[in-house]
Amino acid sequence: MYVVLVNPKAGNHQGVKQWEKLEQIFQNENIAYSAFVTESEQETREVVWEFKEKNTVTAFIVIGGDGTVHTAIQDLAGSDIPMAVLPTGSGNDLARALRLTKSPKRLAEALLKQEVRELDVLHVNGNFCLTIAAAGMDAEITHHAARSFYKRWFNFLRIGSLTYVISALFVIPKFKPCHVEIKIDDDKYLAEKVWMVACGNTQSYGGGMKVCPLAHPIDGIIDLVFLHTVSRGTIISRLLPKVYSGKHINKDGVTYLKGRDIQISSDRPLKVIADGEIIGETPVSIRIKPGAIKLIVT
Repeated sequence: MYVVLVNPKAGNHQGVKQWEKLEQIFQNENIAYSAFVTESEQETREVVWEFKEKNTVTAFIVIGGDGTVHTAIQDLAGSDIPMAVLPTGSGNDLARALRLTKSPKRLAEALLKQEVRELDVLHVNGNFCLTIAAAGMDAEITHHAARSFYKRWFNFLRIGSLTYVISALFVIPKFKPCHVEIKIDDDKYLAEKVWMVACGNTQSYGGGMKVCPLAHPIDGIIDLVFLHTVSRGTIISRLLPKVYSGKHINKDGVTYLKGRDIQISSDRPLKVIADGEIIGETPVSIRIKPGAIKLIVT
């Protein structure tokens, strides 16, 4: 039996529409399922908790965006039950990294093949994260985007990633950089005028911004990028346009490192995000958990 978790708000209500198409396929093919349209993080986690110990569950199917997946993996990390994702969010960076289909028909076909890949997971201050955990300006941009009036309209027009670009133009002029200490395994880095620190298990966030272009979710390594000692004008005019291609990592003020155990502290509290969700403030501890999530390749 498949357990289906549907976020009705994802992608301007695309989640329910996609589930209706998938449900029709399930019924036509006599595939057993239990479906839940969950309105909150708590409801989603309760469903996972209820079913994950049952031997009858073949896989969990998550229909939503990166935030919905983030909620589901909090209780699935370390489990033997695989997960499949039908992306319907505004960013869909996990789907972009793994080339997951948006087609209910192709998802159903993949479920029958059951090709499973084990993915690394970041452990971020007690939270699990599949894509990127970050502190500083990018977390503020994500926070601004989530509360913006234009996000809904951009999702309706299928240009949801533009939400993060507009939010960046609002946040960058106001954000104040700070002093940051970063410990990576046995090394320590002290940096001034730091704008952001991003730790990637996958390449992108914000709907395709390749902030960690060399990251890969099966290598057992965290890719870390921090932006420092550059002006606001340089960020807007030179670095922001290049982040979609990943070519920003060769520019002055951008440092790219790798490790397995990362500690980040700052001289003032910075918001921290994981999979695009605000999870707290610095200081933050980030560790890699190799192969902790089983994902059905679609």
